Amino acid sequence: MTLTEVRNALILMAQRQKRPPYEIYIAKEVYLAIKDGTNHPLKAAVLSTNQEPTLLSEGRGYSDPTALYLDNWLSAKSTRKSYLLGKLKIKPEFLFNLRFGLIQVTHPIWAEVEAAIREFKD
Repeated sequence: MTLTEVRNALILMAQRQKRPPYEIYIAKEVYLAIKDGTNHPLKAAVLSTNQEPTLLSEGRGYSDPTALYLDNWLSAKSTRKSYLLGKLKIKPEFLFNLRFGLIQVTHPIWAEVEAAIREFKD
């Protein structure tokens, strides 16, 4: 099981439990527990999760065109990610959630993201 698959399983579990998504460090902990054969409270639940499609596992199926635009923009040049993280003063996990449409476009951060993209000079 890959880290992405663990992350997808945790997203699915959080959706089913109607709770906020697990942080990425939790996914890393569960992934390492599975890889190393050690114990973790969420390990059994992740392993037993039926991998139904989620926003992340559906490939390029984005919930919003703005997220798709952001993902394409970030993918075009490697320096853009660090620029956006520094400009917005956000964590990589938050940018990940923005990039894959896990944060709705109505969130106030999107206006800042769009402004930062317009300011960026290639």
